[in-house]
Amino acid sequence: MERPDQPKAETRTILLVDDDSIVREIASEILTMQGYHVIEAPNGHEALQRMSNGNGPIHLLLTDIMMPGMNGRELAEQLIVKQPTLRVVFMSGYNEDDLLRKGISSRSVTFVAKPFTIQSLSSAVKAVLDGQDNT
Repeated sequence: MERPDQPKAETRTILLVDDDSIVREIASEILTMQGYHVIEAPNGHEALQRMSNGNGPIHLLLTDIMMPGMNGRELAEQLIVKQPTLRVVFMSGYNEDDLLRKGISSRSVTFVAKPFTIQSLSSAVKAVLDGQDNT
């Protein structure tokens, strides 16, 4: 059940950032089927451009953690400065131990392991947008 002050799924916009085009395509299809508007970017720099292109508010950033150039954590930090209400879900093919060694604790962020299922991606996105993230 959505809270009255929350936009409905079909009005929510997700900025999807992953350097793997197949992952972006699959995630975009899953999220579009759920009724979200998805804006895709292949890297952090393109994501910053897309957010500033006047696409309206971005409700959620769904980003790979490990990407060449700007990583997902750096991207999230920059976007949150521009839009403090932005929610974030990180994705990664690395296991939790690898992420902890790299300084990204999955206990402090919402995390979806790749490869993800329709259910795991949909539930993480919905939980974060509904304010039930584990941060």
